Amino acid sequence: MNWHWEDKTIRELFKQLREEEEKAVPSFQEVLRGNEAPGGLEIFAYFRQAVAVATVLVFSATLLLQLSRAPELNSTLSLSEWQSPTNFLMLSSQEELVSTVPFLELEQWWNVLERTDQ
Repeated sequence: MNWHWEDKTIRELFKQLREEEEKAVPSFQEVLRGNEAPGGLEIFAYFRQAVAVATVLVFSATLLLQLSRAPELNSTLSLSEWQSPTNFLMLSSQEELVSTVPFLELEQWWNVLERTDQ
């Protein structure tokens, strides 16, 4: 095989590909200048910016109103008196079984041992 020939062919193909891409790509100066839009599109751009600013202002005002209406915290409540507002979620339908102690009638252990000795 002739490696030199294949290498030269590959370089030539890459060179052709680069030239084709350079024809379709704008120059660096064109990219820096950007698209020169007509006057009508500039007004639309200003309108979009105004809408964005108005949206931020509306959301900020809503947030400030919500914060001003927030209830004040009672700082006199001690930590030992606090109750969880979701305590009811821990209750089950079997709550009485958990809160009562079962009574089991068991014989005293020495009576059981005496029977096994017999």
